Amino acid sequence: MGKIKHFCKNLITKLMLKNEFVALLKKYFIEKATIYVANIVEKYNIQLVFTKPRKTRKGTFIIVKNQSPKITLNRDMKPEEMLFVFLHETAHLLVFKKYGKRKKPHGLEWQKIFLMLVKENIKNGNFSEKTREILLKCFFTPTLHYHPNCKLLHTHFRPLRNKNNLYLYQLSVNDKFIIDNDIKKQFILKKKRKTQYLCKNLVNEKLYLVHSFIEIKKIYE
Repeated sequence: MGKIKHFCKNLITKLMLKNEFVALLKKYFIEKATIYVANIVEKYNIQLVFTKPRKTRKGTFIIVKNQSPKITLNRDMKPEEMLFVFLHETAHLLVFKKYGKRKKPHGLEWQKIFLMLVKENIKNGNFSEKTREILLKCFFTPTLHYHPNCKLLHTHFRPLRNKNNLYLYQLSVNDKFIIDNDIKKQFILKKKRKTQYLCKNLVNEKLYLVHSFIEIKKIYE
């Protein structure tokens, strides 16, 4: 009888902690998705950390020896984008668990798992109808390939704050631009790459990689 009471007490404590965790998740995810996220975190013993905004990345998957896997997410993301990035990082975790470090970060194995997770959440209604339509257009193409540069999705999650601004990908090589109206962040676009563009700072003349979807103001001469 004592063992049963101890088991029940531990079970109740565990359920209470999970309920508290789900309540916390509601601050960052749409309510429908919170149980799904909580179950994934519990199943894989993930350290889920919400960080201050980072300009170079929205989320990370980190493995440290002898520690639980960690997923970090920028806390300024909107709920549906938060879920999308969480699925992105969870796919990295699942690839690591299955293949170790033998596979490319965004290789075919990762793409298949990521698309499976996205499809699962579409089916479960964890994305709005509008986001669902965009995800289907971006990812579930006849070739079933993942398209990291899907402009439709990025602009949906991160609409321009100023209607007079542009996204960096809309510029041409040798166009000049400024970020955040900061005089020290004036650049010229030197080369377009896959997701980050090579840009030269016009103040210190150093080269930088700038994300193609960053909001900028074009400098007209």
